[in-house]
Amino acid sequence: MVKPHLFIHAQCGSPPDSETTQVIREWLLRKFSTLPLTLDATFTRPKDSEEESDFPTSVEVIHINELQPKSTDPGINLSDVVLDLRTYYLRDANVLDTLPSESTGEHAASAKEDCQGPSLFTTTLLPCQLLHDSWSQLVFEPAVHDSTFFTLGRLGTGKTTLCKALAQKLSIRYNAVYPRTKLVEVDCHALYSKFFSESARLVGKAFEGIRKMLGEEQETLICILIDEIESMAGSRDVNEGSNEPKDAMRAVNALLTALDSLKHYPNFIIFCTSNLVRAMDPAFLDRIDIKTYVPLPTPQTRYEILRRRYIDLAISAFTFLSFDCDETPDTLLPAYSSMLLRHVHDPSHPSTRLWAVAKQAEGFSVRSLQRLPVVSLSASGSYAEDKLSVREALGALEEVVQKGSAVVSDHQ
Repeated sequence: MVKPHLFIHAQCGSPPDSETTQVIREWLLRKFSTLPLTLDATFTRPKDSEEESDFPTSVEVIHINELQPKSTDPGINLSDVVLDLRTYYLRDANVLDTLPSESTGEHAASAKEDCQGPSLFTTTLLPCQLLHDSWSQLVFEPAVHDSTFFTLGRLGTGKTTLCKALAQKLSIRYNAVYPRTKLVEVDCHALYSKFFSESARLVGKAFEGIRKMLGEEQETLICILIDEIESMAGSRDVNEGSNEPKDAMRAVNALLTALDSLKHYPNFIIFCTSNLVRAMDPAFLDRIDIKTYVPLPTPQTRYEILRRRYIDLAISAFTFLSFDCDETPDTLLPAYSSMLLRHVHDPSHPSTRLWAVAKQAEGFSVRSLQRLPVVSLSASGSYAEDKLSVREALGALEEVVQKGSAVVSDHQ
């Protein structure tokens, strides 16, 4: 019988070595005979060294990630699984390099101002501090987490954040196969020029740099992110009726040729995002392996987004919220499952009021929901020296949502 794999990620305070993995494995087997799967089990280095003197040295956090294949059991016996342990170190989010968009050839002099501005793409080494906790902070329906490659959806639904978080996740999960991972962000807007045929050349140059990277760094996983891909892969049928059809078609053709040229390399993944799928060229869509639609948040998702935003505001140094001595953000605004279990029949409880607001906020995007608490606090006239209680803040939120403010609603 093949044992299931229990994936465990361990964040280290310094670059880990092979001994670190073995120390963590031995610590887990020594401390636990079974591990809970119903909760998101995380073990953090104690602040008091005497509290947990044998916690693995240099390890900051041990996170029980997931079991594959999944199980309905509330706990798992460690002797019945393969411990698939991944150690990692969060690097500073410094851009490693860029590919400048300088122009060459007959347009070099006249196109200098047009092409020397932004870079064609930037490269960041993963995993990095900037994307720390990005995956755990995502709130999507479960099916979305199984997706890769091409994300579709309305503005502000979290498509770009999802792609970056997935790249960070892959950098940890596959570090045994690819010791290094790079996130290459292609700037679509830098690939277009006002000069004839220059756009196609810039597209070719960008992917030439990516191919060079793939060939020279075969042990590095290259995650390529192309945000707002519709600006590069617009339908050639639509472009045919524009003022410069041939130049736009050349740029799309260059992109399709470039994508085909990457097939010979095994160490890359392309993530694309778009909110204008109907404007995409069919030949480009045909080259996408997996397409995923990221919908507007459901009521449960809206509750979690608003709840987390209020908790963030509560612990911020510039918070507008105040709490009684016996209150904490987590007790007043518990997770969705806890709210349903303990407070759903108490309409006056803050979490139940927030749930009512979440159900009412139909059509709001993730970005709009994240702004709602701040917008409502601002509308209430609250300032740092005049803090609101959580209940007062929820009253301001209820008023803003009821009005359906155009400031925060995408569809108005």
